[in-house]
Amino acid sequence: MKIHEYQARDLFTRFGIPTNDYKLALTPAEAVKASGDWKQVVVKAQVLAGGRGKAGGVKLADNAAEVRDKAAKILGMDIKGYKVDKILVCDAAPIAREYYLGMILDRSKQGITLMLTDQGGVDIEDLAQSNPKAIHKLTLYPHLAVDDKILDSFLTKSFPEEAQRTQAMGAAKALLKLFIETDASLAEINPYARTPDGKMLALDGKMNFDDSALFRHPEIAALRNPEEDSADEVEAREK
Repeated sequence: MKIHEYQARDLFTRFGIPTNDYKLALTPAEAVKASGDWKQVVVKAQVLAGGRGKAGGVKLADNAAEVRDKAAKILGMDIKGYKVDKILVCDAAPIAREYYLGMILDRSKQGITLMLTDQGGVDIEDLAQSNPKAIHKLTLYPHLAVDDKILDSFLTKSFPEEAQRTQAMGAAKALLKLFIETDASLAEINPYARTPDGKMLALDGKMNFDDSALFRHPEIAALRNPEEDSADEVEAREK
């Protein structure tokens, strides 16, 4: 099961992973109200498909009039067969550097693969093909406590500075806790960004969950967006 970015951000926030400010909006008027006094705003389509930016579903706005205009243009768009009926309005955080921090279930090892790269903000699948050595991997096990020394050494590959590495350590542990407690199959923070003043923030998020484990997590099952399920997924779930 997939969820929207705003839903993933809600989970990040609940588990203590810092994000930039964001609010959900269903109309241009709601988008303007949500943006408040933010100096620059990101308006983002909420659909269960990648490539939103390339499709024109992510736009920057510098004032209320632009927020209204961008929101009106994005709402109703068709992105890979999905109609945009909700948008995420975010405070545009200044970015000094972008990273990727993610986890995926590895059934062959009965573990969770932690993935890290300092080339964030791009499609991780594309990076895996063009420059696989740029992606660092570490296998973690749900039944074993995380060894801080091993995790610290791993994070040093992308975060040589202690201040950022300490924040990344907290985010990685929180993401692992979220992953395990919700029976996730995928969790991504991309980009995981460093601001000019040294703060590390999750500026986008993606999460998938194991359908067969949803009965244990009614609060996660309630996040399902059935109108966006493919016919194949619906048929498989009903068997």
